[in-house]
Amino acid sequence: MLKLLGRGIGFALIVLLLVAVSFFLAAFYYHSKYQWTRIDVNSQRALYTGRISFSGVKELERLYMSTTPRPQRLVIRSLGGDLHAGMNLGLFVHDNALDVEVKEICASSCANYVFSAARKKYLHRDSILVWHGGAMSDAIPSVNELKIKIEDEIISASKITNKERLAAYREFGFRYVSDLIPRETKFFNKIGVQQNITVTGFGYLPSDKKPRKKQYAGFYYSLEDMQEFGLVDIHLIDDDWLPSKSFFWDRYFQVDMSRMHNADSEPKVNIKDVTVQLPDIGAFK
Repeated sequence: MLKLLGRGIGFALIVLLLVAVSFFLAAFYYHSKYQWTRIDVNSQRALYTGRISFSGVKELERLYMSTTPRPQRLVIRSLGGDLHAGMNLGLFVHDNALDVEVKEICASSCANYVFSAARKKYLHRDSILVWHGGAMSDAIPSVNELKIKIEDEIISASKITNKERLAAYREFGFRYVSDLIPRETKFFNKIGVQQNITVTGFGYLPSDKKPRKKQYAGFYYSLEDMQEFGLVDIHLIDDDWLPSKSFFWDRYFQVDMSRMHNADSEPKVNIKDVTVQLPDIGAFK
């Protein structure tokens, strides 16, 4: 009897271990597959998977311009990327009147600038559309904070002594940050969407959710609330949109817009905010 019990416990432990390993591998795959950029364009659709970067946007533009006939839809899977690069991609989408289809996830600068700029917007049943800040975020450093970051973290680590090059990079860094807010304001005015969509969700945790110790990865809005911000012409490919059915859905929360009037009394939500990442000084010219 004891032998059978021992075997049963051992089998249960093996099953639990396999489940834990499977979950870990799924989590690793889910996040790591978006770190590599894949871009492909044909006459039916343009595809952008991975981090939004300056080089990625330029490659998409190059392939798009060389394709005949040019596609009218951009299919995107992205956790986001550089803010300025995101605005570049958003302007490309807007200027070419492209539709945008979200496959699996569109977060951060993808939601801020790419989805928002689309002519028609398409969501699958389990598409995740996530915001967690933009140029108006408190996490964006001031010029003084950036000066310290450039001097201490970038220049000292690079061990480059060319004064002219360092001065040029320092100027570039200041301009990169100081241009963020005015450029983002101009961007949202152009596409007709309220700029505060990127930050309104901070602090408005639904009453049925408790603040968690770990950071939330971001927040999302209902279809009705998105329309209030100016996001219109949203189409549901599967006739429904249930982001709560997505993998890792609990890392995001739907903003409770009804609590906005009590903003001063609302507890702050621990959200992983957007950050500014300057280009590697080794690649700066």
